[in-house]
Amino acid sequence: MTELLDVRDTEEDPDKEVRSRSPEPQAGTRGARRRWGKGGSLVVDVHNVLGLLAAVAIVVVSATGVLLNHLEFFGITRPAPAAAEQRAPLADVLSVPEIVEAAQAAEVRSRAGGVGEPAALDRATWRPGKGVVDVRLDGDPVTSVFVDDTTAEVLDQLERHDLSVTAAHSGELIDKPWVILSDLVALVLIISVITGVTVWVRRVKRRRRLVGARAGGSKWIRANWWFHLVGGLTASGYLVVMSVTGILLNHKQPLGFMDAKPELPERGADFRPLPVGDMVASAIAFRASAKLGTENVKSIDYRPDGYAKVRFDDDDYEVIVDAADGSVEKASRRWDVWIEDLHSGLLLGSRGWLVADISAVIAILLAINGAYLWTRPAWRARDARQKGA
Repeated sequence: MTELLDVRDTEEDPDKEVRSRSPEPQAGTRGARRRWGKGGSLVVDVHNVLGLLAAVAIVVVSATGVLLNHLEFFGITRPAPAAAEQRAPLADVLSVPEIVEAAQAAEVRSRAGGVGEPAALDRATWRPGKGVVDVRLDGDPVTSVFVDDTTAEVLDQLERHDLSVTAAHSGELIDKPWVILSDLVALVLIISVITGVTVWVRRVKRRRRLVGARAGGSKWIRANWWFHLVGGLTASGYLVVMSVTGILLNHKQPLGFMDAKPELPERGADFRPLPVGDMVASAIAFRASAKLGTENVKSIDYRPDGYAKVRFDDDDYEVIVDAADGSVEKASRRWDVWIEDLHSGLLLGSRGWLVADISAVIAILLAINGAYLWTRPAWRARDARQKGA
């Protein structure tokens, strides 16, 4: 909510809004100072300045958030395939090196000329229910190769442009430390909501009505002020939720919502990890629950550093297993999954993404609408000068 309010209400007549007797502010910093300097409110000034400075970033973060909620709809990615045959038990699937080598060979064949060094492994993720391994290979862009875990047949291959959208959303597209940029955008949204609601409450107390557009001006301008007020109030609650959860997700490891990767000895090029079934068996034994079996395994995420993350479907509990000997390095519940579902709206139900989408779209419109309302006086002053010249 980036409501730009520079109209001061009078104490004598609550329904009357006074305009400044000074001329329209000129473009540039001097005009801006005159606009703020007469009867201004610190809350309003903070709301206006932060909203204006962060307008572009708010549009980028909000737009990429909508894209991430609908990657398949926008054609950025497509669903992972499923193997056609009856699935074999995890104890009988191919080894990690066999699956990775099949994916690397397919990626090399897809290049122009079909030659070159194979791309390095980023991760290999099993979905036991589908019998398919998503082998993610480093590159620009990153490539996912989907391999049948019992036959090594390559079922599909795609470039992961969705990772670029994710990086733009978090700020990592510029560089990893630039994740702080999305933190700042989130903080600006929170402050804008607080200051905007504060201004609205003050107006309600003085004017004794919940909603009112700015007096004067054309119908178009009054409509813009009305939308900025009503739209901001409508989306304010969930904008705060998305902003807070976004900051938490940017720092989920330092905040303890997700375990950091284990410190293991360096693995050489000849390292041969345990069979996938053995790593899963170690994770199940660690949980020591008779009701858990391979059907409760949500995913197995193998990393080239020589460990696997075995996640269970019942409570997003994750066990990190050393792929060399099957020892359990770390285990905890993945609270970041709950936070991510709240951030995207999915925690509210199968259609909860609508709440997040509508809030993001409103945030985009508020940023554009607020910037327009802020810059319009400067445009009018410039036109007046040109006509008078």
